[in-house]
Amino acid sequence: MNDRNSYNTKQKQLIYDFFAANPDRQFSAKEVSNSVKQQAKIGESTVYRLIKKLTEDGEIRRFSGKDVKAVVYQFANQSEHCHEHFHLKCTGCGELIHLDCGLVKEFEAHMTSHHGFSIDHLKTIIYGTCANCANKKEIKHETTI
Repeated sequence: MNDRNSYNTKQKQLIYDFFAANPDRQFSAKEVSNSVKQQAKIGESTVYRLIKKLTEDGEIRRFSGKDVKAVVYQFANQSEHCHEHFHLKCTGCGELIHLDCGLVKEFEAHMTSHHGFSIDHLKTIIYGTCANCANKKEIKHETTI
């Protein structure tokens, strides 16, 4: 975990390690709780509280799940320089795409210079459909016609 986390417990480290071991997957808090309970005695409310803290610390990210009411979490891989680019999230398969694009950087510069607004990359996610899911929908639509 980052050095900026001044208070670290074994339970918090366990949850952090769980996400770090599964960086490309997203989990509900319940799934995390069920998994870490197998490794250590930890209450569900403690898991939820520590997930919230890790999210606030920027160690994990919070996303809407496939069901708008559902929430999932994923490791915020700091080595990918996520604080420097935008993210696209597929509402079909859940894939998180790291978007490092000149046009988006122009948009960001415009927001700063014309509107005095600075965008937080770690919290900015654009939801939509990835090409793979769009192709699946198109193929499914063609077969039903």
